[in-house]
Amino acid sequence: MAIAESEQKKFMDFNKLKTILFLVVFLITLGLTAHPHVFIGVVSKFVFSENELIKLHMHWVFDDMTSYIMLEDFDSNGDEKFNDKEVKNALSIFNEMQGEFNYYTQLTINDSSVVISEIKNFKISFEGISIAYDFDIMLNIPIDSSAFDMKLNIFDEENYVKVMLPDKKAFSFSVPDNIEIETKRYFNMEKSYYYGQLNPEEFSVTFRKK
Repeated sequence: MAIAESEQKKFMDFNKLKTILFLVVFLITLGLTAHPHVFIGVVSKFVFSENELIKLHMHWVFDDMTSYIMLEDFDSNGDEKFNDKEVKNALSIFNEMQGEFNYYTQLTINDSSVVISEIKNFKISFEGISIAYDFDIMLNIPIDSSAFDMKLNIFDEENYVKVMLPDKKAFSFSVPDNIEIETKRYFNMEKSYYYGQLNPEEFSVTFRKK
């Protein structure tokens, strides 16, 4: 009788262990297949003068659902416009929420990472029914005849936000005639993120004075 009870206990413990293992595998699988909750269309533009790389201009357009939620927070008087106070509030929230993630922007110049401490010229507007942000990341990098190698990735490593880059004009530049520039666009297979399932699209720029 004691042997039977012992075997029954082992059987119950084994089933319990199987249940725990199943739940662990299920939760891991659920995490791996989680999908983004916010979608942002992003267009970026490098702006040069004859002597320096001035800034990176960013244009973000949020998805309709996210825009609707944001509108409740930012359009406090409900007039579907953004006054100075509402823009200041939107900027404060933007800096608090996205600032710690470097605004989802990974930028290196000659292999040195650019940490974004401040953004300039922030504007919030409507693009159709979606909310759009425009802002500048100031760089002010002097240019000479030496080659500068710059790489730009825009993505959320946690995959909560999906950055969508248009097939055309996702990356562009404004450059004077005395600057020589070469560009490439590709997926960087060495920067896999989100459990190795995703690879960011990378924009590479090499520039110098002629």
